[in-house]
Amino acid sequence: MTASQELQFDDAFLVVPDAGAPDYAGAIELLNELYIAESRSFFRYLESWEPYTDAKTIRLRTLCRRMMKLSYEHSDRLAHLIESLGGVTINGAYAKANSHANYTSWTNLLPRFIETKQDMINRAQVVLQAITTRPGADRVSPALLEMLEENRADLAVLQEWQSRLSA
Repeated sequence: MTASQELQFDDAFLVVPDAGAPDYAGAIELLNELYIAESRSFFRYLESWEPYTDAKTIRLRTLCRRMMKLSYEHSDRLAHLIESLGGVTINGAYAKANSHANYTSWTNLLPRFIETKQDMINRAQVVLQAITTRPGADRVSPALLEMLEENRADLAVLQEWQSRLSA
């Protein structure tokens, strides 16, 4: 980002839109939907959980905690994209239905983690397809493609672990 592209903030530290900038409202709306989904990710709960872990699943715990951190990074990247287009992020809230997963087994958690990753992949693909015709696509698409590939790689790892644990 060059000095001329730096974000300007108002007194409340909200991004001040550039008056001469194109209207990115459609792209911002799509990115906000993805941001909300990421901020409600099932992986976010892992930080306070203690799933039953044994010698067979200790590596899986490490991988899932990395995916949890990646979820936070994706949210940060999406927020930056939204703000760089002159938008403001809409906060998502944790889903209450996820509070049951503490002290359960990784075998029981894996389907939910896989479902979460697949959902994020599907949402990112929809946003990528929809955003290609909107102003700002050239600024947003590379970052979304990178996040999409990271989620695909994580999904493959989770599916591999599911087959290992079910064998």
